[in-house]
Amino acid sequence: GGGGGGGAQFDLRAYSEISINPNPINFANQFDVSVDIGNFDDSDFSGSLSAVLFNSEGEFVDFIQELTGINITSGYYDSYTFHTDGMLAVPGEYYVGIYYKPNGGDWAIIGPGDYSNYVSVNIVGPDNTMQMYSDISISVTPIVSNESFTVTFDIANYAATTFNGEVSADLYDSEGNYLYELAIGTIELESNYYINLSLENSGVDVEAGSYILAIWDLPSGGEWELVGSDDFSNPVFVEIAAPGVQPDMYEDNNIEEQAFDLQYSGSTQETITTDGSTIHEGNDMDYYKIELPAGSQYKITARAHDSYNSGNGQTYTDDVLWAFIVGEEMSDVYDDVMEGYFVVNGGQTAYFVVSNYYQGSTGTYLLEMQIEKGNFGIDELKDPDFISVFPNPAKTYLNISAKDWNALELPVDIKLINSIGQTVYNLENVNPGQNDLKLKLPNLPEGQYYLRITGKQLYIEKKILIIN
Repeated sequence: GGGGGGGAQFDLRAYSEISINPNPINFANQFDVSVDIGNFDDSDFSGSLSAVLFNSEGEFVDFIQELTGINITSGYYDSYTFHTDGMLAVPGEYYVGIYYKPNGGDWAIIGPGDYSNYVSVNIVGPDNTMQMYSDISISVTPIVSNESFTVTFDIANYAATTFNGEVSADLYDSEGNYLYELAIGTIELESNYYINLSLENSGVDVEAGSYILAIWDLPSGGEWELVGSDDFSNPVFVEIAAPGVQPDMYEDNNIEEQAFDLQYSGSTQETITTDGSTIHEGNDMDYYKIELPAGSQYKITARAHDSYNSGNGQTYTDDVLWAFIVGEEMSDVYDDVMEGYFVVNGGQTAYFVVSNYYQGSTGTYLLEMQIEKGNFGIDELKDPDFISVFPNPAKTYLNISAKDWNALELPVDIKLINSIGQTVYNLENVNPGQNDLKLKLPNLPEGQYYLRITGKQLYIEKKILIIN
């Protein structure tokens, strides 16, 4: 021991047996935990004390009560009582331990000294003549949020008179806060008889997690009571899971031969999206196809919107990879956005395939394809030094100089294209002669763009970065 403040450990010890009153504890009823605590440290203690409840596996359940502003002089002891008005812990065996936390420090267990610090205690069901006569059974395990399920159990009447009233199944969060009446039934049950009940629920709208399900009875003219659990547990913990990802409208499209036809209309410009698409199984592969009519060329820009990078403001739950296939050629695999575009001659089928980024994951995504029909036979000028662009990164303006503008066969069109293939700046029929060009940039989001300068026979592209 020794030392005070900060994260230092103190030599605090139990100075008496831990007393729990009443013991056993009645479910959801008040109880007290009392103990003497001595300070065997060289320094005075200032901080907090708490009695803590653990289950039979030694897992933390909850604080019974935290006492703050505690001062224990070195070499002295004091008596403390921790109180709770009730804890919604299911009946069973538990343990109580005493912990301390110095000001500015962390929780630590009090030493046992000559006495035990961790004492067992039983929580028992209420004293009720209506008793559980079987375990509680749930029709689906786990319960799935917003999906129907049935709660089934036997209940017995040990009273001397017939029970007339209602029985309900209620849901609580893991802290014991009431959430829902799941279902309710009306029964008449003679003395010393039991009945099997099935209470149906159409679905609960809660997040995935652990919850408490309790069975209650209401005798005619009486008050609600928790059904007794002398022989069978009540309440019980239940798990509620998020809804599973369902197959989308494009299934079964798991192989290229079954690719879903996305129905391109043949218009000059068209955007096609896979609305509602999902990876519904961990090994799901989604194939799509676009039939491109003969007689034209098609410039296609594509991207995926997913949990990693959504470019349309919507939320998606799976991170995906995608690629496209034309004839015997397959593209690179893209995480989300492809750079630039690809041109496909008409009379062919463009296939797109989407799969998981993380093996085994499921969720939603959107594949977006922008198609432009035309004649794109202009060749790319491959000389990387043909034009110079400065400043780069650019903010409000851009200077462009060329070795020989006439090599592009004037006039030229100048475009800025963003990372998803959208033209955000367009200047047509520019005839710079031998002069440098100075472009005043519009207010654009920060990011990478493509500067494309197109003449009659050639075009050239440069990557630029826009900053604000």
